[in-house]
Parts: sequence; C-alpha cells; structure tokens
Amino acid sequence: MEAKKVLFINMPWGKIDFPSIQLGILKRALQNHNMAADILYENLSFAKLLGYERYHVFSLSSGYSYLLEWFFNEAISPAATDWKAEIRELNNKKLVSPFLTDQYRPEALTREQWENKAIREADFEDTCIHIKKTVVPDFLYRLIEKINFPAYDIIAFSCTFSQTIPAISCAAMIKKKCPDKIIILGGNGVSRKGIYKGIPMD
Repeated sequence: MEAKKVLFINMPWGKIDFPSIQLGILKRALQNHNMAADILYENLSFAKLLGYERYHVFSLSSGYSYLLEWFFNEAISPAATDWKAEIRELNNKKLVSPFLTDQYRPEALTREQWENKAIREADFEDTCIHIKKTVVPDFLYRLIEKINFPAYDIIAFSCTFSQTIPAISCAAMIKKKCPDKIIILGGNGVSRKGIYKGIPMD
C-alpha cells in the first residue's frame, strides 16, 4: 500500500522568530516510517500581509488573546454584529492564558507604548476591523489557492494557544473545497469544550 503524504500547516498566531519544533519532530517521525511530509509556515505569510511589527504587537501580548481568535471566526460563525462593540468587549477582557508561565506572560501594551508602535490607540478599532474584514479573508483565500490538494492525503494543523480558531477556519474552507480530504487538528487547543459546534466533522 502506498504511504500517505501529509501537509502540516502552522497557522497564525504562531511565533515567527523560529520554526515549530513540534512540527519538525512530527515530520521527522513520519519520515522514519517512510511517510512524506511538508510544512507550510503560514504564520509567516500572514505576518507579511499584516506587517511584521503589527503581528508582534498582537501575538506577543496575551492581553489580546480573545481578539486574535475573533479576527478569524467569521469563516466559521458569520454574524452581522457591531464589530466595534465586540472589539471593546474583547479587548477589555485582557485574557491571560493559564498555559503561559510568568516568563511568557506579557501585559497588554499601555497607551504610551502604543505611541511607538504600528497601531495607535485612536486607530485601534479601525485597524482591528480592517484585519478582520480584509487581511484575514485575503490570507485564507491565498492559502487555499496555494495548496496543491491532490498531492496530499492528510492535512494537519497545529493548534496551540491562539492558533485554534484560525486552524478551524481554514479547515472548514478546505472541507468545502475538498469534502473527502482527511484533516487532523493537534495541540492543546483542540480539547476546548464546544469549539467545534456548527462545524462539519467526520
């Protein structure tokens, strides 16, 4: 029987400073069992579209954890709501992930810090809406068009911290395009209760 070929996709908001150790280990493990595997670092593609400094501002501050998922949830749960009100509500929650140690638990940026960053406080809501309305759909469209689906039997996503909703959004689009494609989600984000509600699953 011919060995299956796997495509691993590293989605936003994974770190862009270094490659994923986990995906590298998985790729090597598959190769040891005569299975071919490729890795797409789509966190880098998204950072290029968004702007590297802006990507760092959002992804390195745990205070924006809710917003990072909100940017991508339109693909799986579209709703015509007051986006600015949602942004204010989510930004005020200032979630700090319980999985992060104190070493990797930065606070949300202060108003003074924003003055030296790519996003100014006064433009924050408009920037968030632009990301959700324009940048994210453009990114997902480019990603779906980029993948050579016939070349892969399995498409697998890394789902750690704020990667989960971006991964599910992309997976849902892939299922619409290729209903028979096997999709695997792995990582500490896949066990969140109710996260797959309304999403077609095999």
